[in-house]
Amino acid sequence: MELKRSKGHLIVGIVLILLGGIAFAILDLETLGVGLAAPGLVLLIAGLYRATKPETELRVDERMRRINERAGLLAFWQMIGAIGILFWVSIYFPDMFRTTDILTILALIGIYSYFIIRFYYNRKGIK
Repeated sequence: MELKRSKGHLIVGIVLILLGGIAFAILDLETLGVGLAAPGLVLLIAGLYRATKPETELRVDERMRRINERAGLLAFWQMIGAIGILFWVSIYFPDMFRTTDILTILALIGIYSYFIIRFYYNRKGIK
């Protein structure tokens, strides 16, 4: 395991987890504490995952670059469609969503659609 490749991820992840713990436990800022600790945990896991992969699997070839570009483009258009749908829902039902709910829904749609489309193109292949 080469920690040199992902040392930045690990350090930032640990610092975010510590800051989140301090904000949660000492300062009684629950939302901020969880909001800092969760991305820190994700960065820590990503750093450990990257440190355990061989160097040959980390290089991005042209096929993977095209898959990432196409998946990003489709995830972007899915988010635009979701924005349009949520916009009209908020007009006709103004008390249905709060702004934070809409932003959370859009973030989850963007992230998950990108990873699902990327997985699909990785299995199917791009022509």
